[in-house]
Parts: sequence; structure tokens; C-alpha cells
Amino acid sequence: MESLLPGRFDPDLTNLIVGPDESAMIQKCLERLMDETGATYSMLLDRAGQVLSWQGSGHQAEMMHLGALLAGTYASSQEMARLLKEENFRVLVQEGMKEKIFTETVEGRWLLVVVFDHQAHLGLVKVLAKRATESLATILALVIERNESRRSQMGSSMAKAATDTIDLIFGEDDGSRQAANPTTNEKK
Repeated sequence: MESLLPGRFDPDLTNLIVGPDESAMIQKCLERLMDETGATYSMLLDRAGQVLSWQGSGHQAEMMHLGALLAGTYASSQEMARLLKEENFRVLVQEGMKEKIFTETVEGRWLLVVVFDHQAHLGLVKVLAKRATESLATILALVIERNESRRSQMGSSMAKAATDTIDLIFGEDDGSRQAANPTTNEKK
């Protein structure tokens, strides 16, 4: 079994910061999906089960639990795909007596979940969810781009801060050199 060493983490499970602009776009996409399908809930998760956004009448705690369970279900289906020598399973459908759950991946990094009752037609949900995943993929690309930009800005800012701190600790300006070494004052 591989150990979790630094740099060996799954890149799809690393932290991405979803800004307010992107969050608003996600909300709008989920609202549209809910309106068009008549779904009970719709949500967007990362692959670790973290709820990025949801629409519906559920409480936050319920959504967080459901998100974690759905991410676990997705992970187990990916392992089944591997065992069957499939590239992956992009879509999961779970059917209960009252509700159905449709889950589709967004670029392999996020999960779009639609919970709907038996009055909604599965085919319609699939078509509309596919359109939503395409919109969400565009938003994900924007999130990734903005995160990379933040990291590069933070990296250069951190390098400058580190250099400035080292200069403050170990560097000496002309005044401190003269005060620290009185013989240089006498020689001038």
C-alpha cells in the first residue's frame, strides 16, 4: 500500500478556492437545472464530498451528509470501473421508492447531483444535466485558472516576504554596520 507522502496527493482532491463570482455562476446553473427538471434538490460536490453549492429545501447538515455519501458511492463506482477495465463511469443513477438520484461527473473533479421524484422523466434529467455539466465545466476551468493565478501571485509575494524577512534578520544597513563595528567609524 502506498503511503501518503507530500506531493503524492490526488490532484483532483486538492483545494480549489471557488470565488464569489464563480459561486454565483454555479448557483445560477443549479437553479436553472432545478427549474427545468422539477428536481427536489440539485448540488455540486467536489470528489471528496465537500458541498460547493446546493439548491432545494434541504438543511445544510443533510446536504453535507448526502454529499459525503454520494462521493463515497462515486469513488466505489470508479473502483468498479477499474476492475472492469472501463475508463470510468461518468453517470450514476440510484432509484428508490420515492426519489431518484442522478450523479454525473464534471471533468472528473466535481460531481453534479440531481435528486428528483418519479414524476420527473429520467431521460429529461439526463439531457438537462449534461447541458449543466458543460456549463459547470466552463466554470471549473475558470476556477482553476483563477486559482493558478492566485498561487503564482502568492508565490512571488511569499518569496518577497521571505527575502525581506531574511534581510531584516540577517542583513545590515549602513547605519547598523557602523554602530555594530565602531572601528569602521574611526577609520573614516
